[in-house]
Amino acid sequence: WNTCVNPKPCFLWFAYLYICAFVLAASVSGLSNGLARTPVMAWSSWYSLNETGLSENAIKETVKALETTGMKKAGYNFIILDDGWQNDTRDENGYLHEDRELFPNGMPSLVRYAKHHQLELGLYTTPGVETCLRKPASYGHMKKDVQLWVSNWGIGYLKLCQCNTTIDIRRTAYQRMQRILKRSGKKVTYECDPPYTDKAWDMLSKTCNLWAAHDDIEDTFDSWTAAIDDMGEWSLQKYTGPGQWNLPDILRIGEGGQTFEEYRAQFGMYTIIPAPLIAGTDLRKATSDVLSIYTATEVLAINQDILGIPGKRISSINGIDIWSRKLFEEDVAVYVLNRNKSRRSSISLPLVEIIMSATDIEFDASFNIRDVWNKRDEAVDWNRNSTKPFIISLNGHDSRLYRLRITKPLCSQYGSNSPESCIER
Repeated sequence: WNTCVNPKPCFLWFAYLYICAFVLAASVSGLSNGLARTPVMAWSSWYSLNETGLSENAIKETVKALETTGMKKAGYNFIILDDGWQNDTRDENGYLHEDRELFPNGMPSLVRYAKHHQLELGLYTTPGVETCLRKPASYGHMKKDVQLWVSNWGIGYLKLCQCNTTIDIRRTAYQRMQRILKRSGKKVTYECDPPYTDKAWDMLSKTCNLWAAHDDIEDTFDSWTAAIDDMGEWSLQKYTGPGQWNLPDILRIGEGGQTFEEYRAQFGMYTIIPAPLIAGTDLRKATSDVLSIYTATEVLAINQDILGIPGKRISSINGIDIWSRKLFEEDVAVYVLNRNKSRRSSISLPLVEIIMSATDIEFDASFNIRDVWNKRDEAVDWNRNSTKPFIISLNGHDSRLYRLRITKPLCSQYGSNSPESCIER
């Protein structure tokens, strides 16, 4: 300011810069609560405990199962109590407590129990008068619910569903709850689940950390692949990124509606999109096959990549889908899905083209090809001049997930004329 000879033009110039910066920030910003910078990893009670099995003992057993199965170590750090935890009526002051027959020691005790095990407890409600199970909901009581559940009890996750609401209620309810949560001063990961038919994606991406991107998915291959197709038609990938995620639905791995290969394919799809990983499986009964999917470390590393860049489907021919996703340090994830039910297919992957389209690299490269499910390198220093193409064979409804890591060219091989985008490893 002291360098201005005439302060009026300087003021106008700084005002112009401020307005430009504000408009630019507003055009790209989502919910800025600093949470869910990578896709949420959680367990939900809805499918496994649903209407009849929810109780304090069942939740404590699940907390222990999260530890003994390796799920907590893998990164699943929320335990979400879906519908059915509430009392049948509010108290005389308008506060909604837990059903003491189901939770005899009270919800504050259960929150402390979860925190003792380095987990955050989450609760479910809707902005309507009643929940899906006809329990009291949050219409007209949002402030009191946040005061009791968040400020007093200390929950770290809130799911605001859609049941028994109208579009007029939903038009403002999700933003209002977000403002109340913000004023609480507490860190609460916020899930919004209005009907996908509202198609309120822009609002949701600015209001919530994650949101329902589709109707409930059945435990079948055809159901989840159809949901992914719908999400692609709606161009939902443009809303995905750190702090804001499309949720196709809760995962139901191991319920019996799909084969092992189909469950693994679904998990791989959630990884390449990427989507939140909310397990709906009864972990107290989970088999080793089920847990091998949920806790696959190299697969989870792709899902949780810090860039949060959405994957894209780059090819869909004869029932074979090929997806790619840019990862940290110019790595690339490649996902291949055989949507044909009974036909075994062989595919020659155009890996050089895939990696060049997903990164900023504009020259020939060599890279390692890592099968992340099987934790093995399929090729080392593979490049466009390799004598053999990279061909894979897939049974019906099977998939592959690869991580491509560039190994060459190195900046050193160019000497003083190395391109700006060369890689130093």
